Amino acid sequence: MASCGLLFVIQILYLFLLYKVKRIASPQPSPKGKGAASEHNQVTPPSGGDGEGYFPPLSVVIPTSNQDFLLKKNLPLILEQDYPDFEVVVVDDNSTDETADILQQLQARYPRLRTTFVPPTSRRISHHKLALTLGIKATTNDWLVFTEADCHPATSGWLRSLAAQLSPLTTNPSAVVGYTGYDRSRGLSAALRGYDTLLRGLRLLGLASHGKAHMAYGTNLLYRRDIFFGDAKGYSRHLNLERGDDDIFVNENIRPAHIRAAVNPDAVVRCADTSRRHWRLERLSRIATRRYLRGIRPLTLGFDTLSRVLYILATIAAIVLSLPAVHRSLLGDQSPVWWLVIGISALLWLIRYVLSWIVWNRSSHALGERSFGPALPLLEALHPLWELALRIQYLFSSKQRYRRKLL
Repeated sequence: MASCGLLFVIQILYLFLLYKVKRIASPQPSPKGKGAASEHNQVTPPSGGDGEGYFPPLSVVIPTSNQDFLLKKNLPLILEQDYPDFEVVVVDDNSTDETADILQQLQARYPRLRTTFVPPTSRRISHHKLALTLGIKATTNDWLVFTEADCHPATSGWLRSLAAQLSPLTTNPSAVVGYTGYDRSRGLSAALRGYDTLLRGLRLLGLASHGKAHMAYGTNLLYRRDIFFGDAKGYSRHLNLERGDDDIFVNENIRPAHIRAAVNPDAVVRCADTSRRHWRLERLSRIATRRYLRGIRPLTLGFDTLSRVLYILATIAAIVLSLPAVHRSLLGDQSPVWWLVIGISALLWLIRYVLSWIVWNRSSHALGERSFGPALPLLEALHPLWELALRIQYLFSSKQRYRRKLL
């Protein structure tokens, strides 16, 4: 009972301090229209005012490789954003499909679109980092937005919602992170992927809301261009790693207090629901780079999962170990106090479930995401097992596959 009570308190603290994200009001279009952008071209927001008219020029960087169908589907949604001044730079990483033709067709329709490419002779480094580096060098604006070719904004207000966090009311903003979800599909596997995505997204946004974010995801990220070309020297420290262009880079080069959270359905990016194999490889790559993250945040988040598992086990143990005594109390051989043990354990579990349902439902609504409802306890129990299976697979896999990409 003591273990259940202590773990219950820990879980409630995590629930309200980490997963309860407050929705930020969607920015309204500037009454000055496009003229407002020309007045605020500088990197540092002007002092004073309410910040509604501050929309700095943005450069959206998108790497792609053999994703012609996804580009044709998603790129127009980015190019048609309701934002006064922005450009989109697409980096073609040696595509052999119809990517070049599609980009040429879209350039004829959208003057904002610019393209560059990765030289085919580049082999023994991460092509993803190289593509991003070339894309960043091709940009002309001071603020950069990053996403992927298989992702699309949930609404036309995506860029406005990200840029709203750069208003004069925000102190020293250097980066803005948004939520990345997946197109909805059915099935237990899809529900588990959705739960994992929402879990990691709420953790990121929750930490950023408190000025404690330690990383970011490159599917929905904004930061200043001079950060890349400053002391960081781009991705030079981790060019031998397959990933790390977003989480490790942000972790090492942007102070947590300067990372803002965009919590709004308009600030959401959604990616095409992927296969279980592709999803597993993506998660394994994240596990491979997690060891390079600085600070105690990864340990803090890991303890959240550990305490949740221990709480579930402690609750089950309290109930199961009390059953023999309850049986004896029915026969009059033992005090009925063990009924109280089962009752308190079940009551704590019910309270936690109700509070979790409320917090997750409100946070999901703030991001325009679905709620898991009655399936939440099942997903909470299955997710740590799935995470453990991934870590075991990574432990026995070849580490070289995550360190450099040979083409």
